[in-house]
Amino acid sequence: MDRLPSAMAASLNGIIRYNAPVVRVERQSTGFRVDYREGAAVRRTEAARVVFAVPASTMRQIDMKPRLSRVKEQAIEQLSYYDGVRFLMPVLASAENGLHFAGEHTSIWTGWMEGALESGERTAREVLNATGRPWPEQTGPTR
Repeated sequence: MDRLPSAMAASLNGIIRYNAPVVRVERQSTGFRVDYREGAAVRRTEAARVVFAVPASTMRQIDMKPRLSRVKEQAIEQLSYYDGVRFLMPVLASAENGLHFAGEHTSIWTGWMEGALESGERTAREVLNATGRPWPEQTGPTR
């Protein structure tokens, strides 16, 4: 069942860190510093952009410096996984100064695999557009 994500991770040349929860994301003049826990130690890495593809309950545990916009913080704080919360999705889905948000909870397909896929594609497009890179041409059948 996990062969696809494992193959994708292998193609990224060892930059995936497992069991290493992010504890802080701090904006710096050239991008972001991301602090993560590895065992008892806190390590850091640098990134030009950050994509969050985690549940809102996990986002609440990440220290953001500077803080997110008030409306985004409120959406993350209030998000519960039930149908009545769909009005928060546009707020959660929008990028914020180099920070991008993905996951089924940022899609109208909340709770469904289609939502996770749609949000992943949307976020990939945001990052590519922000960095001036084209979206890859489709080869093969389309949805």
